Amino acid sequence: MMEIATAVGQAAHGTGLPNPYAWKNSASICGYGGRSRWRATSVTLGLLLIATWPGLLGAQPTDPLAEAQARLQVGKVEEALTIYDQIVETRPQDLEARMGRATAFGRLGRYSDALEDYGRVLAVKPDHVEAQIGRARILGWMGRYSEAETECRQTLAENPSAVEAYLQLGTILGWQHKYSEAAELYERARQLAPRDPEPFLGLARLRFWQDDPEGAKAFYEAALRLDPGNVDATEGLARIAKIPSPWRFRTYLGFRFDALNGGLSDWYQETFALTARPWKETTFLLSVDQYRRSDQDATQLTIGAAHELPAGFTLGGSFTYGFDADIVAQQIYVVDLAYRLASAITPLIRYRHSSFAAGVREDVVSPGVEVTWAPYVGLIGRYYYADVSTTGTNHAGSGRLTLFPEGPVSFYGSFGYGGDVLNANQVALREITVITVGAGVIWRLTDRVVLRLDYEYEDRRTSYIRNGVNFGIAVDF
Repeated sequence: MMEIATAVGQAAHGTGLPNPYAWKNSASICGYGGRSRWRATSVTLGLLLIATWPGLLGAQPTDPLAEAQARLQVGKVEEALTIYDQIVETRPQDLEARMGRATAFGRLGRYSDALEDYGRVLAVKPDHVEAQIGRARILGWMGRYSEAETECRQTLAENPSAVEAYLQLGTILGWQHKYSEAAELYERARQLAPRDPEPFLGLARLRFWQDDPEGAKAFYEAALRLDPGNVDATEGLARIAKIPSPWRFRTYLGFRFDALNGGLSDWYQETFALTARPWKETTFLLSVDQYRRSDQDATQLTIGAAHELPAGFTLGGSFTYGFDADIVAQQIYVVDLAYRLASAITPLIRYRHSSFAAGVREDVVSPGVEVTWAPYVGLIGRYYYADVSTTGTNHAGSGRLTLFPEGPVSFYGSFGYGGDVLNANQVALREITVITVGAGVIWRLTDRVVLRLDYEYEDRRTSYIRNGVNFGIAVDF
């Protein structure tokens, strides 16, 4: 990494200054000794001037633009921005300074300011390729993908050999999970610049985002063959080395205890689930739940599957059958659809049909959205619209907030309010308002073992209050 010199332009001296006594003697001889000694003294003065001239030059101030660029290159963005501001204030038409300042603004997250500087550059020089690509990059960071794509495609229409535009457009498409289109652009860039490692780095990132670490590893290694010291490729390989081998099976054992007031007997629930993933896009589920409620027993068997479809869609479904299920639902059908709209936003919709004893049935449609600010916060919100054969239509809403969803320890809280539509396994469905509040922790002991502990409070107003504790352990292999 290039570093900024602490003493800019410091002079390089030779063997040192002449002996002061020799200088004194030369001066004496010059005054009284004749023409030959004057010439010798002149030569001495000339040599002294030549020796000290680089030091005099080095003391001159450096170019502020070069200093700002150097500071930006080593990551001292705030310091670089201060210098760029001073340059632009005195030389507002300096396009190079505006380009540098726009880069600094972008790294600091000041996207509007960056766009303004790129716009000023393009107003003076509309065909400035670097400004066009920089503007597209900022628009992509802001999530304005359509505008970013338009900017890149316009640049490529005017400059078909602009490798940076192909790379930037590939990145923007990759952020939108348009992996095949992005790969084509990276391949085009590779053809135009066969010795440039950047196209390989782009292809590696695409593979990594698609959960293909082996494919990503191959492209990172290809980038290193072109540039053995490439930091991005080295860090990418290190990140891949830390990824555990993908799990094929997951087992889950859970136990739940619910204490009810009003003289009602407590509830118990035991769960065993097995999840299998024969392919990375497809998951199968088999689970058994054993219930003890109101001094009666019941068992439910669930089978389900989920599959990742092209263009960011995921489709899932499950079927639950209850044996001697007078205290829980006898049958439950669920269909789930999710669409990854952006890297942090996933709209959701679910349809659920449940049938209970005595011919009671319930149909629920619940749209929602999942928002993730990885790796810090995850949020899921849902609205429920239900049609119940005994009470008509009901409405409800729920939310769940998770802190550090990808960390070794995650904390979450949940809230639900509305009609009796949140739980498909209630004994009976009545026209009643339910308030549910919960909190829990997920502790990843290892890459393969996860513990879960949560608490839930439910107030069914005129019916009962429930306090529930749930413990579970999941093991991958």
